Order: sequence, then C-alpha cells, then structure tokens
Amino acid sequence: MAEVVTPQPPPPPPGVVDEDIVKPYKIHIPSKHLDLTRQKLELTRLPHQGAEPQIEPLIDYWLESYSFRETETKLNETITQFRTSIPLSPDSSSLGNNQSIRIHFIHSQSQSSSTSTSTPILLLPPFPLTNLSIYPHIPSDPNQTLIIPSYPGIGFSDSLPASTSLVIKTTAHLFNELMISRLNYTKYIVSVSSSNKIDNLIAQFLVSEYSDTCIGANLINPELKKPSLGGGGNVWEWGKWLLARFFRGGVVGYEEEDFEQNMRNDHEEKGDVELGLGMGLGVPVEGNDGIGETISYALCDSPVGMLAAVVKGLGNREKKLGEEELVTITNLGWLPGPEGAVRFGMGVCQEGMGIKKKKKKGAVGVTVFVGGEKKGGYCPPAWANTEYILCNTQRIKGGGGEGGLMLIFERPEVIFDGVKGLVSGIEKLTARKKEKEKETAAFEGVIIHPATEQEVTTPPGQVIQPPVELSAISSPASGDTAVAGTPSPSGGVDVKGKGKAPVTTGDYLQPPAPIRGDTVSSEGESPDTLVENLLPPLDKA
Repeated sequence: MAEVVTPQPPPPPPGVVDEDIVKPYKIHIPSKHLDLTRQKLELTRLPHQGAEPQIEPLIDYWLESYSFRETETKLNETITQFRTSIPLSPDSSSLGNNQSIRIHFIHSQSQSSSTSTSTPILLLPPFPLTNLSIYPHIPSDPNQTLIIPSYPGIGFSDSLPASTSLVIKTTAHLFNELMISRLNYTKYIVSVSSSNKIDNLIAQFLVSEYSDTCIGANLINPELKKPSLGGGGNVWEWGKWLLARFFRGGVVGYEEEDFEQNMRNDHEEKGDVELGLGMGLGVPVEGNDGIGETISYALCDSPVGMLAAVVKGLGNREKKLGEEELVTITNLGWLPGPEGAVRFGMGVCQEGMGIKKKKKKGAVGVTVFVGGEKKGGYCPPAWANTEYILCNTQRIKGGGGEGGLMLIFERPEVIFDGVKGLVSGIEKLTARKKEKEKETAAFEGVIIHPATEQEVTTPPGQVIQPPVELSAISSPASGDTAVAGTPSPSGGVDVKGKGKAPVTTGDYLQPPAPIRGDTVSSEGESPDTLVENLLPPLDKA
C-alpha cells in the first residue's frame, strides 16, 4: 500500500511571525517597584565630595516632576515590541538542552521590496543600554528593516542562567535563531552602535560562526588581529603590512593616520582588561573574583548609584540628553534589575580574552575615528583582512564620542552610513563571485586533446578518461593486446569509432600522426596548432 504523504504548509514570508511563538509585547512595571524606587530616592545620602554636580538636580526632578507611568505609555504606543522564547544552544550550559530564555526586541519592517535596501539589519544596542533607550534616536527610513534586541539580562530580556560559561556563543546563537527561526529571514546584517568591546565581540562571532545567514557585520573601532606569520598567519596580509609600514601609509589599504595615532594590538598586551560597561566603573576582570556580584549588590540597592553610572558613562558633553531622558534610561536599567547586565558583561569580557579563532572569513565593514581625543587610537581597518573579508572602510574625523555610547545619540548617521557601505561592498563582492563562476562554468566539460590540442566537449555526467602516458605502459607479452586511448574488453585501440587496431609485441604506442605542411586537414585543423609526432610510425602489415 502506497504511503500517504501529507503536504507541508509553505513557510511564512520573511518578517511574518507566528504570534503563538513571537508575541507582541508591552512593558509594565508593577506599582510596588515604583513605590520602592521613590522610597530609596527619598532616603538617598550623597557623598560630601566628588559627587557629580548633575546628580542632585536630577534626583529632585525624578521625585517631583517625573512620571514613569507616562513614559511607559508613550513607549508602548510609539514602539512596536515583541518577546519570544528561544532555547539555549545545547553546549551553552551544563543544566541541559531544554532551557529557554525570553528575548525582548523591536521589529521595524521595510516598506520597500528592493533587495539592497530591505536586507534586515540586526542592530545591537550599546552595552549596557536597552533597545528602548536608543530607538527614539534612530533616523526614520521606510526602506530599512530593523531588528533591535536587548541583550540577555538587560531591560526586558531574561538573564542567562548563572552557570552559563559560553556567553558570547550563547548570545550569538539566540540572536541568529531570532532572525532565522523566529522572524523567518534567510540572511541579515549585524551592526554595532558603539565602539564598546562587548558589542563588537558579539558581532564578530556572529559573522564568523553564522556566515551563511549573517552575511556581514558593521563594526566600530573593533579590536583586530595584527598581520603576522606566526600561528598560521596570512602571509599576503603580513607582506602588505610590512609595505605599509615602510611607506607610512598611503598604500594597500593603509592611510597615514593609521601610523599617526597609537595603534592597539589584539590581545598582545592584555594587562588589566576593564569590564566593558562603558559607564566609568573601570573594573578589572582578571584577578577580581566576585567583583561583579559586589557591583550588582550596589546597583540593585541604589537607583541613584545607577543614575550616577548613566551620567558618568554617557558623558552627555553637549547636554543633548535632557533630564527626562537621563532618568528614563536609568529606570530602564534599574527597574528590571541590573544584576543580569553586570553578569553578562563580566562573562563576555572573560570569554573574549580567549575566544577561539574564527572558522570562516565573513564580510565586515569597519568604522574608525581619526584625529579625535580618544586615547589608545585604533586598529588599522586593513587588519580586518587577516580574519575577515573587508568590504567597507569608513574613517570619521573625531566627534561622536569617538564611537562611544553617545554615538547613537549624537551621530546615528555614522552607524547607518557604515551599514549602507557594507551592503554595497557585499553586493560588489557577490557580483565578482558570480562572474568568476560564469567563467569557470564556460570551461566545465571541455578538455584539450593531447595530440591535436582540439577542444573536446563531453556531455554532462560523463566521466572524462585521462590520457594514457606512454611511459606507464609496459611491453605486453607475446600474443597479448596492449591498450591505449579508450580501454576495450576485447583489446586494441578504439580510435574515433573506426574499429580496434591490434597492437602486437614490438609495436610503438602513439597518438594519431598529425598532418604536416601548409595544407589544412580534412577536419579543418590549422597546421600550426598541431603537435609534431616524434615517435616512429606503426609498422604496416
């Protein structure tokens, strides 16, 4: 009896989600948490010296004029939010394979059908800010599909289990699953929104480990591996680096400013690596067991402590963020609980020190800030070719906090110009690959006859027999038949379907003798393309 096959429903179009799996979401903070926050603000004791001058006026504003309920309503009405549960990768935790966490994300779909403009962008918020904190500052673009998740443990995304050791790998798995399995996109581009080390590490891992789906990463002031010969280094990139050093830039992708500023190497001089909170905490990771828990206790118990960290980290040099926005950013970190964010940052930095070598060379775009005040400089963008395929370089003259947390608030166009440049570079790279494939396909199934140098096309799927070398054929025994050209069970040489010519002991094996002279052969061959036969002819019977 024939098996009945039930037809499977077609997959949903990209961006169309199953609301049983991906649920629309609106934030809501219980009133008891808001009441507790107010009590703690009223009991705040500020230090007598060294306090930020902005802090006390902000506390007064928070108590007397600010309403989180009004902010909550505004965010829910103006931002399209979702939350979905995604299983952890099998090797991300020792607790088993059946655990899941909920990821909170913003999904803004393109109104255009153009491939080049509607390639979805996975935008990573600058750690440790939430997606809701930065969305109001993103330029509106109807041709852009944008997905902005919050990292695990930040905002309204669940924290990773405390036993999770591979934080970078687990986070990359969650975000790739979000794009592919939950939102049904086949390919996407990831972009950071600051020069934060944590953001760049996540993006670099995504484009390396998931290069089939994450087709490019837009990076800002990333740490890059210096070209070298050691450890299986890239000889070509090492040679270009030596050439650029000799000429001090201006050649092979390097510029003079690459040598004018201090350049930092990738993991060559570790020293104490700061926790990448980007909020002025300056906490060394190495040799400080339990420091993350200490910070968590302090921030969880003090909304003013969180406010001070926000003010210090953002800098807000030109006062572009008003009182309401600074307090809102603080609440979005304080109310859900900051301990998950601290643990996440510690895990990424510790794992990032010994992250494994990338498996594949993904496409990247690199933005660096030159001529600014940032200490330590940057890695030359051309270094990216050591581990990636550099498709776009953007050099920005200072400003934007040199890529820090304020970049998304002050100069968001820098981020999205980098994304557009990367998309254009990937399109050019794809076009070159297709052209090479066409050139290769034109010669598939074509061989050159060893005697006449004529092109011979074989039907698809037919095995091409390699030419038989004369030196590889020994003299046959008496009465036996030697085989040259196409083998035949009955012996002899099968020449163009004209029958088999027996070859006896003492005969020389040779290809058909070409026509010499100024005439053209019966098959239209040109004499000057024929190979002269230097072997003696067969003896005629």
